[in-house]
Amino acid sequence: MNKDIHFSKKIIKLRTDKKLTQEDLANAMGITKASVSKWENRQSYPDITLLPRLASYFDVSIDDLLGYEPNLTKEEIREYYEKFSDDFVNLSFEEVKENVEREISRYYSCYPFLFHMALLYMNHSELASSIEDVNKILSRSSELCERIIENSDDNSLVNNAIMLKASCDLMAGHAEETKNILEDILNPSNLSNQSDILLIRAYLMIGEINKAKSFNQFSLFKDLSNIVSNSAQYLSMNLDNVPVVEETIKRTDSLIETYKLDRLNQNSVASYNYFCALAYASLGEQNEAIERLNLYLDLAFELLDLGDRYLHGDEYFDLMDSIIEEQDMGSKLVRGKKTIVKSMAATLAQPAFASMSDDPDFIEIQDRITRKENSYDNATNS
Repeated sequence: MNKDIHFSKKIIKLRTDKKLTQEDLANAMGITKASVSKWENRQSYPDITLLPRLASYFDVSIDDLLGYEPNLTKEEIREYYEKFSDDFVNLSFEEVKENVEREISRYYSCYPFLFHMALLYMNHSELASSIEDVNKILSRSSELCERIIENSDDNSLVNNAIMLKASCDLMAGHAEETKNILEDILNPSNLSNQSDILLIRAYLMIGEINKAKSFNQFSLFKDLSNIVSNSAQYLSMNLDNVPVVEETIKRTDSLIETYKLDRLNQNSVASYNYFCALAYASLGEQNEAIERLNLYLDLAFELLDLGDRYLHGDEYFDLMDSIIEEQDMGSKLVRGKKTIVKSMAATLAQPAFASMSDDPDFIEIQDRITRKENSYDNATNS
């Protein structure tokens, strides 16, 4: 029997979940109790003609009944993600979705693959043709996350699926659902928030010094990046409070400069500069807004040119590159370059920038984005 088939475990779980004895199941299938016992002890398997009846009885697919878990490697999952990400730019949304769903059906029990397809849908939902279709694709992403949460034994994957589902629900306008999902998890008193430091100490206690150092670096880098992202969010909530805007920008700029985060995580720092521009525009400080928008574009375009190395260490963070590469998508972009540039153009349509629409410097910023998008069109056609 295939090593990925776990029928005995599955039949035990299905039977006990339904509160059936072996004899109950045997009577329902018209077989002996001894036959059921042999299935559960891995001494034999049911006749192939019995599989549809068993699957129907437990209301599961035959693959689920057999406990079949087709597993793709991390690299194979990355390849699927990158292919479909490119396809979303070059093919119709519905055609790509149909192809994605075909592979989802094929690997419906490969939960890391389902997670990445849910992530793919969320990251490309804006390409759908209507708001209704956007919400449908976000709902589908949320459904895939629910399957992972309910069925996967991988705690890390389940936690990621919970966060992704919360993101999809929020993007679809279901803020209450997102709040309900995250409030308990992100409670400051929750011990899980101390997991990084506990793991570092565990590495030290068993003498794995290099692992402790590299993970400590990665944890520090992650926390610093989160501070930058949270600062951007904090700016967006205080656009009418000049002292808070100025102090937030002052402190965050200092942090970025101290740790050279504009060289290490262009994505977070680019987003932060965009929100700085939004804040300055809201306060009527047009020159500062233009300066920050140009920084936003500089970093975003640098990120696109880096491509597969958008997260990386330096002479200080010199041990964390291997940990980054161990992540599911490594240091690769999670959306196609053309998709990213299109979304950048949309960010300039904010009402706060309306008063700048005739400013030559603002028009040049719009033109920079157009030229970048055209460069990808030309590269595709050449």
